[in-house]
Amino acid sequence: MLREKIKYIIKNNLSQDKVERLSNAKKYSAKLLSEMSGSIDHLFDDPIYSRTEYEDLNRIAKYYNKCASKKEKEFMIYSLMGKVMSDVRYGKILESEYLKNVFNNQSIYKYALGIGQYSNGNVEKAMQTFKEEINNNAAPFAYLCLSRCQSAGLGDDNKAIEILLSGLERHPKDYSLTLSIASAYFRLGNTKRANEYLNTIEEELKILKKSEQPGIDMQINEINTALSQKITIRGKGNSRDRYTEEYSEKCWNALWYRMNLQNRFQHGWAWLNYLYDTKIEKILRELDPGIRTVINFGVYCANPDYLLAKKFPNTKFIGVDRERITKSLNERAFNLPNLHFFVADIMDILPSLPQKGSPSLLFHARTGTLCYPEFLRNLYKSCANSGIEYISLFENASLSRDTLKFHDYENMPSDSICYRSVMFIHNYRKILDDAGYKIIESERLQSMTLIEKDAWGDNHVFLTAKLK
Repeated sequence: MLREKIKYIIKNNLSQDKVERLSNAKKYSAKLLSEMSGSIDHLFDDPIYSRTEYEDLNRIAKYYNKCASKKEKEFMIYSLMGKVMSDVRYGKILESEYLKNVFNNQSIYKYALGIGQYSNGNVEKAMQTFKEEINNNAAPFAYLCLSRCQSAGLGDDNKAIEILLSGLERHPKDYSLTLSIASAYFRLGNTKRANEYLNTIEEELKILKKSEQPGIDMQINEINTALSQKITIRGKGNSRDRYTEEYSEKCWNALWYRMNLQNRFQHGWAWLNYLYDTKIEKILRELDPGIRTVINFGVYCANPDYLLAKKFPNTKFIGVDRERITKSLNERAFNLPNLHFFVADIMDILPSLPQKGSPSLLFHARTGTLCYPEFLRNLYKSCANSGIEYISLFENASLSRDTLKFHDYENMPSDSICYRSVMFIHNYRKILDDAGYKIIESERLQSMTLIEKDAWGDNHVFLTAKLK
């Protein structure tokens, strides 16, 4: 029964590349695998709650050997990697001779060991493990894992491209490898080359786009209407602004646990916690040590603001959000004399926030992507009028589900285009320039976690602009 359901998922939901197929299927794994015999009821339970997580590894190894098809084994590999990535303890015990023998040194063991090493921050050890897997079984996914160690883990997209190209030699026209090469070229600023690679998988991209319709069509219509009518406020609803009090409380708690229990190699939110902390610290120490006010628009979980406030006691850190529950949770979790939270519309409160006589900085992360461009333009103009000297942001800079291309700011078809789901990609250079700001630093980034939806070309940008 279980095997038939897994086959059905593979046939109907896993028609994309391996990474994306398995990512889409992962959410079904706990439910499906719980229908196995009682001996493996909790095969992929969250390790925090599982009472038999170590025994689970033995069960997984036994079931892997019973998998009849290659795709079933890929499903098991990806599911186990997700389990190992969530708990760094697995990375330590997987190096034992016992578990090496339990898994008989099969591919599933190499992938689990590699992601365990990576999640513990041992990137070079993980690379060696994936190299061994490539030597034994040169599957495209092994090249993807090795390349992500190089690009996300070590920050070297040039060497990551070399790895991906060697994989493409063995697996010509492989969708995952091709799209990952395109993403890496885009991060390096060679957008023309990136789109040339996208052209070779255009038909696959069109199929994926079709699978997400009519949602994409709705988003295209929404942003086109917002642009033509210069709408600033986005309506509430699951297809638009979904941040209710209840939803915000649920997400806040998820972020807090991710930011405090996991590291930047394990989860995207933990990576954001690290990124905001280190990037803003560098601005405050090197770019302009005179900054005395940092305003976080759409603060959500203020864990990184708290870390910074402890490091810079003479700087005021202010978090602004619309939901009351966000302020309440942040005040319950973070208490410092130089850390303050407000429930307000940012436009109403912004002029009163900067301290006179010293530079200020406005920051937003994964908030602008949910806003209309006219709102951002008005926000940045208000910053300029309020004397805020710097604006920093961390937002999406990805493959558009509309155009199926990567875009530099100078060749975007409009101020904003659809990204995916409820998110937009904005032309921050133009919108900031309209408000009187010039970008002085910009970096395109890839999430540091090893298994991601790279099949859709997800990337981000961290930039800083200064008032002209």
